[in-house]
Amino acid sequence: MSIIWTQGESNSTITIGATMLAEDIYMSAPVKVSALWFKNPYTFGNVKAYIFRVSDKALIASSSQLAFAQGWLQIPISCTLEASVVYRIAFERVGYNEHVANYYNATTSPIVTTVSGISMTVTSEYNGTFIFCKNVSGVYPDMGVSVGTSYGSHVALSFKVEGSVNTAPTISGSANESLGNKNTPFDILFSVNDVDSANILNVIEKLNGSQINSISNAPRNTNFTISITKAILDSLPLNQQSTILISVTDGTATTYKTITFTRTNSGPSITNSDKNLGQVVRTGIAEKYICHDVEGNTFSIVEKVNDIVLKNITGVDGTEYTIGIPEATWIIMPNGIHKYTITATDSLGASIVRTFTFTKKETVIESTGFTNIVPTDLAATKILLTPNWIGKENVDALFEVCNNAYDAVPTWENATSQTLLNKSYIFTNKVKTGTKWGIDIRFKLTLKSGVTDNIEFYGLGGAFE
Repeated sequence: MSIIWTQGESNSTITIGATMLAEDIYMSAPVKVSALWFKNPYTFGNVKAYIFRVSDKALIASSSQLAFAQGWLQIPISCTLEASVVYRIAFERVGYNEHVANYYNATTSPIVTTVSGISMTVTSEYNGTFIFCKNVSGVYPDMGVSVGTSYGSHVALSFKVEGSVNTAPTISGSANESLGNKNTPFDILFSVNDVDSANILNVIEKLNGSQINSISNAPRNTNFTISITKAILDSLPLNQQSTILISVTDGTATTYKTITFTRTNSGPSITNSDKNLGQVVRTGIAEKYICHDVEGNTFSIVEKVNDIVLKNITGVDGTEYTIGIPEATWIIMPNGIHKYTITATDSLGASIVRTFTFTKKETVIESTGFTNIVPTDLAATKILLTPNWIGKENVDALFEVCNNAYDAVPTWENATSQTLLNKSYIFTNKVKTGTKWGIDIRFKLTLKSGVTDNIEFYGLGGAFE
């Protein structure tokens, strides 16, 4: 504690009345008062001090009675004066009936001084502070202090306030920080400090107005961590700014720090890169890729060639996939430029697309058989094949069928002529070595020599008996 405001002794004297008995004072920073001082010329009687808040006439603090002693008299009194609030300091003469009034003479203008760079202002009501005046009961201006009537005594006094200017606590970093967009969990580190070593610091952390943590008696210059976990991040509004508010108080002053960020969703990533694969055959479409979602969201994967969906699955983060075109799809694709796309979409709707372009230019369309053999209870006796194609005159066609497809070496029979005539083919085979009967079909379409027109082959239907 130290003297935070003082004014030297005055040589002025003036005849006074009982209504002039107090000093109004206010500070531009919080002050912890420990004592009031005045320079006393007397050695008899007792004195008591009071501090009131003027706005609501509330008693803030009062002292014990002290016996007079000549010279500077210290009156211990403990309270905190808030910044920019007017307080009234009043003194009461106790147990003495002399008609005595002593005063501190101030100018009519406010007294301004500076302590540790902080401006302090004291104003003097009625141009004077008057001390220990008691004779006739009364109440000093509605504040509840019993005073008497002064009969013109005049003693000039010096007046002091002892205490400490409270310095507000601090929070590391700037008062306002923006972290920008956030789509993954993150930590915020901060520390608090206070140059007033006796102060106890209490910290409160809030997220969007709701308290998420409190730290009582927080140690100084120690890192604290606010963890925005995935669960917390996922609970925040998407694409809207969120605010973390940190406050630290020393019981008198409070300091705030604001940190803002916006939760965003970036969508999954797909390795590899968009590219033109050039002219390829079906088995040449075999690019590899891996999907990853940095926020840990679930995601789906859709693979397409042109508008045909080839794959629609729930993706597994970090798993390597390989693109490919099934034979049945490749066969019906005309020669020319095509597009293969991979689309990964997370559970929040964010998507990313990887695109491969390629050119199909083949002179032969060939199927080596069904992916799944068609089983039959008995040996099929005949089959009707119905190709769906345009430009069949441009190709040399071969259609083969078998009714014992489960055999290690099936009996393939040429059904080309009947197929081109849209007629049923009658099987000649009557035997099998496999466990059961089954139908399979294979074909080969070869562009005729010298022909530049394409053939468009859309598929193969049929029926059997």
